[in-house]
Amino acid sequence: MERRPVTENIHHIYFDRKSWNGQTLSRTIRNLEVSKVLMPIEDHNDLHHNTHAMGIPSAYVARLALDRITSRNRRYSALDVVRDSEDYLRSIGENYYDDATDIADRLLEQIPFIQVGVDSLKRRFIA
Repeated sequence: MERRPVTENIHHIYFDRKSWNGQTLSRTIRNLEVSKVLMPIEDHNDLHHNTHAMGIPSAYVARLALDRITSRNRRYSALDVVRDSEDYLRSIGENYYDDATDIADRLLEQIPFIQVGVDSLKRRFIA
């Protein structure tokens, strides 16, 4: 049986792995299915070369973010979750939680790259 070359990667929206997996709440957020998105390898590489890894949130901000993400009554796409999380964390940051604002800024950086990756995969599967 011939193996096809790998052309997609799973992108963890909350990166980098070592720091985010170092604490229970941040590891939980990072490894949620809605915190991952399948992207073509080239788009995934572009994302990592052109965006910044984000710092780990405080326990308080992590708990708020986790509660927000898991409170959904229906399934959302990873891109919807990124957009909602960016908006929600920015609103938390306005109340003096700088770590929330920093993460919101890093999520905002990723949105165009994730959108390109998602659109690219759709075109591949439709063609």
